[in-house]
Amino acid sequence: MLNQQQVGTIVFKKIKKTFIQKALTLETDLSDNIPDKIEINFIVSGIMGLIIDFISHELPITAEELYQNIYNLLLKF
Repeated sequence: MLNQQQVGTIVFKKIKKTFIQKALTLETDLSDNIPDKIEINFIVSGIMGLIIDFISHELPITAEELYQNIYNLLLKF
């Protein structure tokens, strides 16, 4: 049987893959651009890491503060 950490890793990877695919479909000119794919992967991984830290209470902020911080970071791109 899978333990809880393995399940969490599988779920994380599936969510990350979904976000990356969605970002790539929104930016059709990125479909074959490897540096842009790496950038999207980096951004999605960072956001997912923040969400995991928030859920596990390692990031002592409110959901609204998390949203606002992620939004402000994305505005820089």
